[in-house]
Amino acid sequence: MRSSLVTDDKKNIVLYVNDFYPEFASAFTKLSKRLGRPLRGIMLIDAERKASGKYLPDADKVFEEIVVDFSDDAALRKALRPLQENLLLVSCDSERSQLYFKRVIPHVPYVNTPTERSIEWSTNKGQMREMLSSYDSTTSPKSMVVHDDSPETAARISAELEFPLIIKPTGLSASILVNKVETEQQLQQTLTSSFTALKKVYAKHRGLGDETIVVEEFIEGDIYSTDAYIDADGKTYILPFIYCKNGSMVGMEGYQIYQSETHHDLTEEEIEAGKKVAEKAMHAIGLRSSVAHIELFHTANGWKVIELGARPGGWRQETYDVSYGIDHALNELLIKIGLPPEMPTGLQEHSATFRIHAPKAGVVTAITGLEAAQAHPHMHTMHVETKPGDAVLPSAHGGSMLIGGLMHHRDQARLMKHIDEVRSGITVHIR
Repeated sequence: MRSSLVTDDKKNIVLYVNDFYPEFASAFTKLSKRLGRPLRGIMLIDAERKASGKYLPDADKVFEEIVVDFSDDAALRKALRPLQENLLLVSCDSERSQLYFKRVIPHVPYVNTPTERSIEWSTNKGQMREMLSSYDSTTSPKSMVVHDDSPETAARISAELEFPLIIKPTGLSASILVNKVETEQQLQQTLTSSFTALKKVYAKHRGLGDETIVVEEFIEGDIYSTDAYIDADGKTYILPFIYCKNGSMVGMEGYQIYQSETHHDLTEEEIEAGKKVAEKAMHAIGLRSSVAHIELFHTANGWKVIELGARPGGWRQETYDVSYGIDHALNELLIKIGLPPEMPTGLQEHSATFRIHAPKAGVVTAITGLEAAQAHPHMHTMHVETKPGDAVLPSAHGGSMLIGGLMHHRDQARLMKHIDEVRSGITVHIR
């Protein structure tokens, strides 16, 4: 199948699900040149998402759009049947669209995709924990999935797990509603507040699956993440590790990512051990023909998996391009048609991402310092996700990132200095 995808000139349709990112257009053009034939790009968009406007369109209209009700198998089959003979690959990079991708997979049986179950396991933190533990219990903390905040549930958790504990929803990303508890009383209070907030937060952030919570034993260690590729035969290619700081490490409430850096002090031996655990994580959920984002703890007792997703990590297209000259989006397409990805040959320049979250609940009244930050000579990309008038929350209470950016410099110390300057220059005024 893989060789025919590459050599068969009829295979010319590249299909993306729901959300269009800027790197898609460039990767699509590069793949066409690599294969030596023109390709046809199509966005397959769920009708409800289209109607609500909760999707990312192709603003330049390079890709065609097909809008269909993803909950209707007959409608999906009807929409995809005319494309089947020419379909080269199907991709879905948005975390919020993974379960939509799962619905598409049965209708595209003759291209390389992950399985429906691997998508399900990668989007539900509780099921993910179960699969990781059953594959290799040494790579995962002990955990439980709970469905309510009853005293009986809290007592059962206290009896089976050791404090401190981490509580987090099974279907939310970006460390939203992640909390640490030290005692059974805190556990009961946090379960109650989390389940109360869960329905509203799921609706706002398009939570995946059931409104359940996973409770796991807290792990002490440094946080790293990596993106990787796995082909149809299970061969893995793992990209350089990124060191991550969360909010709790800098005195903030919550476990949201505060900063991510290409610079770290891992030895080659430690990196190789981390890569083996990342590979185990992908194999544990049976992932194939996919990109993966894997978050890990580096502890005194080895590497532990925090979680993984069958999609790229945030800012990874820009990070791997700036620092290693790697086109992450193109590599994802290559792996899906059976071609090896292009791997880094060495660090070109240090880069780091920063994220600003709400320090308290309230309404944004003004944002100052944005123009100076955007004009900084070492700013590569900035995203502003809030505006005056928006109601905001801290991450631990269901809030998401307000402002983020990627900066770069050949000198690591100067890069850190520039990021501190930009952070101190931006103020989100909240009333």
